[in-house]
Amino acid sequence: MTVGAYFRSLTVLHAALLAGQLLFACILFVVVRQQVRRMVVALPVNPWLYVALGVTFAVLAAAHFVYRSRVDRAREKETLADQLTAYRTAFAGRDMALNSLSTVGNILFFLCGNTDYIAITGMAVLIFAVWWPTKAKVKDVLGLEGLDNPDALIGGS
Repeated sequence: MTVGAYFRSLTVLHAALLAGQLLFACILFVVVRQQVRRMVVALPVNPWLYVALGVTFAVLAAAHFVYRSRVDRAREKETLADQLTAYRTAFAGRDMALNSLSTVGNILFFLCGNTDYIAITGMAVLIFAVWWPTKAKVKDVLGLEGLDNPDALIGGS
């Protein structure tokens, strides 16, 4: 695999997860929009909102911890191919955790009709935008030199 192909695959993975979040949220918003006016929560304060926010921050913290520990292990790998493979695993794991948060927000919005839950999805989408994979970020995180030639081979294949 070449350096260019590696970063294209990382970008495609990230973009697919982001598009899935946005598509699911938009479909749910359109489907539930008419029902939102009819759904009234009997409680003055919805306790599920606090549970959802607590879970959101707990998952973000756990995802960051796991990502950091996997990146630290990736730095210790000897070959560039092993480092980049380990980084992709860490990156995908962090993206999947963030995707699960978005799904929880979407499902709670679907069940309750409270648009506050869709804000969790909005937050996840914003974080996804900040976490967009770039060559500079990967070089910085892994402490690598090079990677400037997109046709350079990673490993022996």
